[in-house]
Amino acid sequence: MSMLHGAYADRAEAYFERKNYSSAIPDYDHAIALSPKDAALWNDRAMAKEETRDKSGAVRLHAVDSPEEGHRRLPPFSGLPRP
Repeated sequence: MSMLHGAYADRAEAYFERKNYSSAIPDYDHAIALSPKDAALWNDRAMAKEETRDKSGAVRLHAVDSPEEGHRRLPPFSGLPRP
């Protein structure tokens, strides 16, 4: 983890804890750009997006084109049926 990645992640977490989700999301975006394999960042950003009522942004995979073998994109999440 680079220092810059850590700074963005820490600030995003601080914003999130203060319920300032709209400020947390761009910092999560920057941290993810610097460390795209950090699953916790993707999860935390999705939770922030869900809190802002951006349900599609919360569940949509922001897949990064990857040259890695076995990488695949999943279909968009269409929601869960109500009981």
